[in-house]
Amino acid sequence: MKTLLKPLVAIFSFCFFATQLSAQTIAVIDMVKISQELQLESKIRKKVDVKFADRLASFEKSRIEFQKISEDLQRNQTTFSDSKKKEMTRDLETRKVILQQQGSALEQDTKMAFMQAQKKILKQVEEVVAQVAKDKKYDLVIQRRNAVYSNQTSDISDAIVKRLSTKKIAM
Repeated sequence: MKTLLKPLVAIFSFCFFATQLSAQTIAVIDMVKISQELQLESKIRKKVDVKFADRLASFEKSRIEFQKISEDLQRNQTTFSDSKKKEMTRDLETRKVILQQQGSALEQDTKMAFMQAQKKILKQVEEVVAQVAKDKKYDLVIQRRNAVYSNQTSDISDAIVKRLSTKKIAM
């Protein structure tokens, strides 16, 4: 009797969970489409560029100065004394190391600022997705790239774009 009961319980349990799963409503969103339509990446890039404009200008000024000194040394190498050439070469090497450090730090800082702004926006997008899903009574929302198949009626990306367009996105 027990051996017959275990398979029956398993079959009934599977049927119960299958019906529960089929009762769920699932929506998909296309994050690439949302990002492109709202031009999120370009807005983030502009914000980061503004934030780092002074540092970038200073770096560019130092780079141009380095380039001028380097060209001057190459152009007038024959007229400079050996001590002057050594002095300018050492100066150029020092400037090159400093420029590389500044460039690396600037690149790292801009990447970090970009990722932080991106993370902040993503949180806002997720909040709007949750609101739209709740309003439209969806039980689950997945990204389109994670779905093997989805029909167009289950895509709520346009609703997300519309809601985010009316909402001021804080970066």
